[in-house]
Amino acid sequence: MDFVENLSNEDVNFLGMYLDELKELPLTTDGEKRAITMSALAGDVMAQTRLIEIYLPQVVEISKLYAGQGALVEDLIGEGNVAVASAVTMLECVESIDEVEGFIGKMIMDSMEAFISEDSDNK
Repeated sequence: MDFVENLSNEDVNFLGMYLDELKELPLTTDGEKRAITMSALAGDVMAQTRLIEIYLPQVVEISKLYAGQGALVEDLIGEGNVAVASAVTMLECVESIDEVEGFIGKMIMDSMEAFISEDSDNK
């Protein structure tokens, strides 16, 4: 099933613009990502900001899993972005660098699921 088939025109337009904005972020190698993650774990605020940017494309990918469940993709991505920012400030909760990606991914998914649940309760 094609992801775009589940989207409204509004979602498609938003997603196109958002993905264009993400293309402007610098790419990182796996080694750079690991170094940035280590610095973020040590409390480096600039590294934390960069780590948020690194995970923004993952928010879009995760939002695809929840598309068509009653919430706009724009709202899901917004919730996911807030979750990434929150997760990066809570990295002291992880025991090792190898747990960071899973921790951030879980925070994104939990926030999207909570948004969908709240949104459906309000309807």
